[in-house]
Amino acid sequence: MILLTIYKQKNVGMNMRKKIGNYEAWDIKTSDFPNQGSKKDQLIFLLQYGILAPSSHNSQPWRFSVEDKAIIVHPEDKRHLPIADEDRRLMYFALGCMVENLIVAADYFGFETKITYLFDKDEIVRITFDRTKEVVENKEHLIHAIPKRRTNRNKYDAQTVDESFVEWLNSLSTEDVCLNIILDKEQKKRMVHLKTMARIHVFDNKLFRKELVCYKRHNLTRAYTGIPGFTMGFPTWASFFAGFAIKRVNVAKLAAKGDEELLKDYSPIFSFISVKEDKPSRWLEAGRLFEKIALEAEKRGLQTSARAVPAFIDEFQKELGVGGYPLIFFRAGYTKEIPGHSPRLPIVKTLNN
Repeated sequence: MILLTIYKQKNVGMNMRKKIGNYEAWDIKTSDFPNQGSKKDQLIFLLQYGILAPSSHNSQPWRFSVEDKAIIVHPEDKRHLPIADEDRRLMYFALGCMVENLIVAADYFGFETKITYLFDKDEIVRITFDRTKEVVENKEHLIHAIPKRRTNRNKYDAQTVDESFVEWLNSLSTEDVCLNIILDKEQKKRMVHLKTMARIHVFDNKLFRKELVCYKRHNLTRAYTGIPGFTMGFPTWASFFAGFAIKRVNVAKLAAKGDEELLKDYSPIFSFISVKEDKPSRWLEAGRLFEKIALEAEKRGLQTSARAVPAFIDEFQKELGVGGYPLIFFRAGYTKEIPGHSPRLPIVKTLNN
């Protein structure tokens, strides 16, 4: 009877956040801002938007120290991925996404911000905050996209993406961070195949699969980190066996045909973000750029999904025609299939003080 109930349960990801504490972070509201609270209380409130950023394996590799006028961002080594992210590129990318959320939220609540990169062994970014104006309600502000954004790995509709969004994307490249939208069908086909082969190559590493399994969750999880099966399209019953399968076989090989079809035929926006210099400050900037794109996409009714470029870097560089490091692939499009959010750590578990 219990198994039958689990099997029949629908929209688990959407429903569980109302019942279980590991999804409560997504229920944040601008109206809860502590206007009369201390500056420290206000900065901690802003951080609640920051921690809704994406991260590889949903590991959430951040900690924070909060002062009266500043937030210091620390890497959380306990949630670093030593196999999947040996050089910490993805960790810095996630920290960049988090910083962008934080800056967007600060802007809405009337704060001017200054970002200083630190990069010592335990401090990455220092952000100072100066509140110069009161909140003016703005329903078009990007802050409202933060608790709605999610990683959507489903098929996207064939509907053409609004040209103004594409033009905006094409304007985002800088001297340090480059965005490439792949439009040529033959090049896209080659890139999809290369992407699939790189994924298979990475999944051949048993240590990578073992690490990944540590972050794979069933749909009824009470964990605060990791990837519930429903975000991958798994029904509840199957989500209990996903980790078992991943640990024992190269599931990327089994999924290769479907993965190629998804990327080639159901990805109206097919793009790569590359950094000119392969170093932490650029990885952070790439993360900020992606999160800006993801929030703007959400505001326009588009869904997004991102993956690391895991291997065959030279081949990707040649295909893209870039001299820098291809860091992240992302896709965007319209779809009515909206998965639930991933869990999030409560803010108190990320604070040093």
